[in-house]
Amino acid sequence: MVRVRVNSTTPEEWLSILKMAMAVDLKNGYVYVADMAGRIEKFTGDGKFIKSWGSLGSGDGQFRSPSGMAVDLAGNVYVADGGNNRIQKFTGDGQLVSKWTNLGIPGGGNVHDEIDVDVDASGKVFVVDRDNNRVGVLSATGTS
Repeated sequence: MVRVRVNSTTPEEWLSILKMAMAVDLKNGYVYVADMAGRIEKFTGDGKFIKSWGSLGSGDGQFRSPSGMAVDLAGNVYVADGGNNRIQKFTGDGQLVSKWTNLGIPGGGNVHDEIDVDVDASGKVFVVDRDNNRVGVLSATGTS
């Protein structure tokens, strides 16, 4: 499903057309989509809009470049925000659980310019670290 506003005139409307990432909650059937306007949108499995959260920026619940998303078995939504060099973890309803910045990964250095995130069945969080050319593995609380 792609929503296109032909008569969009504001920059935010144009940015909302540019979808950046998507994740599916396999347990509960929800679909989450991130756009360049800094919003996370939640849909039912058949495409009905439920709610959205977030905005452009660097504060809690804001995004500069949401480029990757994942949902864990508890329904938490992880968003990789390469523009802010962090991962934010939300409940399925958009409440901020935690944010992880300057993630120390074994092997030295911090994660920088995260472009994707995924979560396995045991709760391990995998972060693609483009600038350091590696994948970091973290716990569900953001520690290595």
